[in-house]
Amino acid sequence: MKMKFHKDYEIVNDILAKWDPIGVPDTVAKTEYTDYVTRILLKRDNLDDLIKELETIVTKDIGLEYNADNPTEKEHTIKYATAIFNELKNQKLITIDKLIDKIEKDYTRTEIKRAAKGLIDAINDWPTNLTTIEDFISEMKNEFGGQISKMKLEKYSNLNEAWKMESTTSTIEMLDVFPDKSFDEIVADISDHYKRFV
Repeated sequence: MKMKFHKDYEIVNDILAKWDPIGVPDTVAKTEYTDYVTRILLKRDNLDDLIKELETIVTKDIGLEYNADNPTEKEHTIKYATAIFNELKNQKLITIDKLIDKIEKDYTRTEIKRAAKGLIDAINDWPTNLTTIEDFISEMKNEFGGQISKMKLEKYSNLNEAWKMESTTSTIEMLDVFPDKSFDEIVADISDHYKRFV
């Protein structure tokens, strides 16, 4: 599985520690359920699958008895599956199409709009067909070896990949709008701003 964001992993791990079907001390709970985080992330888009996965973890992996007909046990599982589902849903970035649409409807001259235009230009210039902003982030991090910084981008020279060079220039323009923020922070801020934009 391609991990989208480390933050997603932390969110799920924290919620699993609160779920804590074994009842271990808080300090232990933080690490007790980390082996299940990746499996949970695979089910992130379907609440019913998340509920079933938590039930499977309790019965098959941990080996505890679980009665889905018992309202208290079922409620406990549903509560934490719903928390995971909602928290991860809130972490998802805006879609490319929605971002383009909202930028077109944004008649302001704000810095966030300038940064968002830079992001869209960078995505459009990337030589492969990208369907999500997360895909763009992944491509950039693969191309530049992890964290994206202005210094890394300015040193980039690949004359055989003119579109990547164009995309890199647009990304630098985006970073220039908020020089004190990281690439990931700027992308998250753009997404958050335009998800709320009416």
